[in-house]
Amino acid sequence: MFYVITNIALALYTAVVLTLMIRRRKAAIVNSIVLNCLTVVFLTVWHLLGEKSPFGTIVDSVMRITLRTVLAAADRGLSLTVE
Repeated sequence: MFYVITNIALALYTAVVLTLMIRRRKAAIVNSIVLNCLTVVFLTVWHLLGEKSPFGTIVDSVMRITLRTVLAAADRGLSLTVE
């Protein structure tokens, strides 16, 4: 039941973040970082509760951690492109 409730919460929060992005609100960056952190935390908890395989946890986490790093750099005005 925890898995279902947290997935619904993540889906609702994702909708909020997407709405902020569409409206070009500065709060979208911070909320996106929070969403990514929550997702990684939930993935870890799901794994510890036996609801997610180790491979699935790693695969799902890598994308979120990478995105969080990029967003954190963008929030600081840093460029991650090679010139």
